[in-house]
Amino acid sequence: MNASQIINSFVAGELSPRLYGRTELTQYYQSAQELRNVVVEVYGGAKKAPGTYFMNEVKDSDAVTILKDFVFSDDQAYQIELGNNYMRFYTDNGQILSGASAYEIATSYATSTLRELQFAQKNDILYITHDTIPQTQLKRLGNATWALSQINYAADEARPALMKSNVTDTTITASALTGSVVLTSSGASLFDATHVGSIWAIGPITGSHGYAQIVSVSATGLKTVATATVLYSGTLPSSSATTDWSEPSWSGYRGYPKAVSIKENRLIYGYTESEPQTSWPSETGAYDTFKVGTEDTDAMTVKADTNKNESVEWIYPASEILIGTAGGVTVFGTGNDNIALTPTTGRAKKKSSFGVKPNIMPQMIGDSVFYWQKYGRILREYIYTLESDSFQSKMATRMSEHITDSGIIDMAYQQSPNNMLWCVRDDGKLAVFTVDTNENVAAWTLHSTDGDYESVSVIPKTDYDEVWFVVKRTIGGTTKRYIEYMVDPEFEDQEDQFFVHSGLATDSPKTITNIVTTTSPTALQVTCVSHGFSNLDEVKIRGVVGMTEVNNVKYIVSSVASGTFKLVSLEGTSVDGSAYTAYASGGEARVCFSSSAGLDHLEGKTVQVCADGGAHPSSTVASGIIKFNDSYSQVAIGLGYTARIKTNDLEGAPGKINSQGKIKRVSEVNISLYKSLGCKVGTDAQMDDIKFRTSAQNTDEAPPLFSGIKRITFPSGWDREKSIIVEQEQPLAMHVRSIIAELEVN
Repeated sequence: MNASQIINSFVAGELSPRLYGRTELTQYYQSAQELRNVVVEVYGGAKKAPGTYFMNEVKDSDAVTILKDFVFSDDQAYQIELGNNYMRFYTDNGQILSGASAYEIATSYATSTLRELQFAQKNDILYITHDTIPQTQLKRLGNATWALSQINYAADEARPALMKSNVTDTTITASALTGSVVLTSSGASLFDATHVGSIWAIGPITGSHGYAQIVSVSATGLKTVATATVLYSGTLPSSSATTDWSEPSWSGYRGYPKAVSIKENRLIYGYTESEPQTSWPSETGAYDTFKVGTEDTDAMTVKADTNKNESVEWIYPASEILIGTAGGVTVFGTGNDNIALTPTTGRAKKKSSFGVKPNIMPQMIGDSVFYWQKYGRILREYIYTLESDSFQSKMATRMSEHITDSGIIDMAYQQSPNNMLWCVRDDGKLAVFTVDTNENVAAWTLHSTDGDYESVSVIPKTDYDEVWFVVKRTIGGTTKRYIEYMVDPEFEDQEDQFFVHSGLATDSPKTITNIVTTTSPTALQVTCVSHGFSNLDEVKIRGVVGMTEVNNVKYIVSSVASGTFKLVSLEGTSVDGSAYTAYASGGEARVCFSSSAGLDHLEGKTVQVCADGGAHPSSTVASGIIKFNDSYSQVAIGLGYTARIKTNDLEGAPGKINSQGKIKRVSEVNISLYKSLGCKVGTDAQMDDIKFRTSAQNTDEAPPLFSGIKRITFPSGWDREKSIIVEQEQPLAMHVRSIIAELEVN
C-alpha cells in the first residue's frame, strides 16, 4: 500500500513516550518524538531556537546567581543580578557601571536565600520578601542610583500587621505612657531578643490603644522585661497591667512574610512561620499600613480556605487574588469584577486542591494562569470553562509529561513573539512551552547547551520580549557562570543569523549615502560620513539600491578622505563603474577581517562560526582569538548546538488503514522550509545533507536562505517503526513548516 502522511504543524509539541501508541489522537499528527533546541511558533512550524549573546561573567562564579526583571515601562527595563549579598544591574543590553566598575549595592540576601525570594513591583519600587528577613524595598532613584532599605513600620504613616488580640491571663505593664518605657509581662515570659524592632499594640485594638517598639531584651530566651519606645507621637492608654495587647505578626521571633503581591492598589503579604495560612492585604494606596478595620480602604487579614495546615507559598494578582498553598489554590475576592475589594466584600474560597510548587511564581497568559504543581513536574492551567461553569486546573503537561522529569526550578514568560514559558529544569536543561489556548497550541520542546541553565528572566524590547539566562559553564576545567541573553528571533538579512550560545558578533556597518564614477583616473568613489577606514583596508559593500553591481563584493580602500574613499579591486586595479546602474540609495560598507579577538570567556572551547551568512569551519579559541580561512565582514561566534526534529512513527493512512507495527519504508520526503540553510534529513542510522547550493551560485559565497519545498530521496529500508529526522548542526537557520512522507506499507 502506498500512502502519504503530512505533518503540517507541531502545535502539540514533543509527545510523551507513554503516548506513542495513541494514533487515534489528533495531537499524534501534530507532535513529534523529539523537538530539541527548537521553538514551536503559534503558526505551527518548528524552528531552531535563537542563539544567546554573552553579556559577562557574574561577580562570583562559585556561587548560584539569579536574575530578576525590573520593568518600569517598555523602554525602561532592567535585569538585576542577585548574588551572595549583592545586586548588579543591566539595561539596554549592557551593564550599568560606576566609573570603570560594575555599579553594585549590598544586600542581606545570602546565596542560600536567593531562590526563595519573592517580588512585587509598583512603579519604581520593588518589594522583596523572605521568611527569615525583614521586608525590604528596592527603589530606582536613577539609572545608576538604586537604594535597598528595610521597610520602616515605625514611620508615622505606617502600621504593622498584628496577631489576634491576647486571650490569655498574661498581662503587660508599661512603666510610662510616652517616650522610652519598660514593658513587663506577668503570667508568662513574652519577650525575646529576636523581638527587637517589632511593634506591639498595648490596649484594646477596637478601642483606645497605643504602639510600642521593642528596643532591647536583656538576654536570649523568653523574658518578662523589654525596653521599648512609644511610637507615632502617641501615648499608651494606661500604665496599669492589662490583658489587652497584641503581638505583631512579623518579627524575628514570629518570622517574616514569605509571599508578596500587589492587587487593587493593596500590597499583600503572605505566610509567616507562626501564621503559615495567613495573608495581609494593606490599606488601599498605603502599602506600609496594615491596621485592620471595617472601612472600605482599611487593611485586612485573610485565612486560606482549608481545614488542613496548608502553608501559603505565593500570592498572584489575577482577576482576583490567587493564594497558592501546599494543598491547592484559594481565591480571595468579591466574585464580581464590578465590586471593589473591601473588608466587608472580600471572601476566600478554595478553588483547586492541587498543591503548588514553592518559590516559582505563576504566569498569566490571556485568561489563564499557569502554575507549577507541588514537586515541579506538572504545570496547571487555571481557567474558567463553559462546560463546567466553573474554574478548572487543567494539566498543561498531559501530552508531554516526560519533558519536566527532573522538576522545574525557575520560570519566565515571553509574550512576544510566540507566547512562551521558559522553564529551567533542575538538571540544567530548558523546557519551553508555546501556548495559545484559542488556537489549540500547546507545544513543549526541550533545550540544552554546553553547560547548565540556572536562572531565566524576561524584559521587553522594542519589537519583542528578550529572554535572559544565567548559565553555568566549564571553561578550562573551571566553573564559570555567565549572563547571556537570547537574540532577536527574527533576523532581517542572511548575514544577521545568530545561532550560537554564549556568542559574540563582529559587525560594524558604515552608512553609504552616494557612489559615483570618477574620471582621471576612472574609479568608484563612495560617500560615507565618519567611515573611519584607512587605505588598504578590505571592505565589503551590501544593500546598495540601484548600483547593485557592487553588492556583496570585496574591495580595497584607497584615496581615503574625510567622508569619502575610493574602491580598488582586490588585485589592486581601478574599478570602472561607468557601465554600472546609477546609485539610487542606501548601502553599507563593512571592514573585513581574518581573525576575531575578545573570546576569552570561551578559551579552549571549539566554537562555531557564521561568516557573512554561511557556515565557517569550527575553530578552537586560543588566547581569546580564532582565525578564519578567509576575510569576512560580519561574523557570529560561539558554542554550537543542534536543532533536531524527529517525527512520531509514521501512520500511512490515519483513520483508515493502520500501519503501526507493519513493515514499511519511506521512499521520498518533501520538507517545506522557510528561510533555512544547511540542514540534514534521515534516520538515526544515516543523515544526509539537504542540497541548497545550485550550479549557478558563486562557490565563494554562502547559498541564499531557502524558502520552499525540498524533495528528497529518503535513505532508509524496510522497518516496523519509521520516523523522519530533520536536523541542523551548523550555526544556521532551520525552520520546518511541514513534512510530507511518501510511505510504502507491506
